[in-house]
Amino acid sequence: MSTRSSLLAQTGRALDGLRRFILNLVFFGILAALVVSAVMGRPRVPRAAALVRPDRSLGRCRCGRVMTATSSLAPSTTRR
Repeated sequence: MSTRSSLLAQTGRALDGLRRFILNLVFFGILAALVVSAVMGRPRVPRAAALVRPDRSLGRCRCGRVMTATSSLAPSTTRR
């Protein structure tokens, strides 16, 4: 009986160690992905670029006005 419980105890400790190892890999993998994404930063978008939506309408400009496909924003009309 003691051999059987000893084998079960060893198996339990091995499974517990494997579980901890796998969870540590997952945790440090997520942590590394967050660090890499923070270091790489946001993608660079040119200042004159426009966001075109699937319905071909444009989004809001930085001044707060809603832009359409036919409107333009001259530098003299921007508010800062």
